[in-house]
Amino acid sequence: MIQDYIAELQEKGQYEEEVKKVVTFLMNGGRLAYLKDKQMEDSVVVSVNRLEYDIQKEFEVVDKNMAEEIAYPYLQTCENSDDLPEYQKHVIIFADNRMDELEKFAKRTFNTLKDTYRDELTNKNLQVRKKFHDIARETDGSDTTWKLYEPIYVTKGKVNKPKHLFVDDKGKAYFDLNDWEKLVLDEEIARPGFKCWIRNPKGRPESLCIRRKEGSIEIPFYPDFVIVTETNGKLSLSILEPHDPSRDDNLSKARALIEYGRKENRVKRLELIRVTDDNSIWRLDFKNSNVIEDMKMVDSSLKLNNLFKEYNG
Repeated sequence: MIQDYIAELQEKGQYEEEVKKVVTFLMNGGRLAYLKDKQMEDSVVVSVNRLEYDIQKEFEVVDKNMAEEIAYPYLQTCENSDDLPEYQKHVIIFADNRMDELEKFAKRTFNTLKDTYRDELTNKNLQVRKKFHDIARETDGSDTTWKLYEPIYVTKGKVNKPKHLFVDDKGKAYFDLNDWEKLVLDEEIARPGFKCWIRNPKGRPESLCIRRKEGSIEIPFYPDFVIVTETNGKLSLSILEPHDPSRDDNLSKARALIEYGRKENRVKRLELIRVTDDNSIWRLDFKNSNVIEDMKMVDSSLKLNNLFKEYNG
């Protein structure tokens, strides 16, 4: 990233101006530190020596801010030791102008890696999982237990979709499903590795219940579907909530799913879903760390709508 940025500045003819800013800052701000450290009087200060000293000092500060993983490796690309002060300036210039971009890149990269290896981590030993969760600032396991009872009792509906986990004595399961739910289920059933699905009933002993908050009040929330898929011989669960975007509980449901996901690592996907006017299915997956990060800035239904567009439009 540093090399690309410096090349960009040089191509635009802006590099010398950035160097001048660094030199001016260091000559004005670093002078007293140099005199104090070297115990020298002003009359014997050599400007070139002082500048090289201050560049080194500033470089060390930047290196520490970069967690000592970026600055020195960049210096190793310098083939001539006489050019090291110039390469140190590269790092300082980059830190002055692109640290926010670097932090965003690092966070996005970490989030992607975390999502990629989440399933593998659940099978690692406790020490490995603890180290990962310390880094990710997440908690391991869940404070609730979801237990499926057999048999279950449901009101018979009119729609039969294949591969429901529980069926009647004829091998069928009928539920009342709206058009959105039918579309979502059809897409799930067509996924590679799909094994079965469960209609999550409301207020039953076998129900999956997530608590959402409206102000200071906690309200039971029963996501519509649990989906079971198989990847490389391993089963995983996904929780889906197709929902009407016009309702005022969308934001609280989104936050509840995020909170549940922090506690429950055995769930592969946690999705709030919308079906658009042209029957496109839009999803926000609250197991996606970048979605979770973006949700920190969402404090209204309008911003939630915009986030749906960003990830699906």
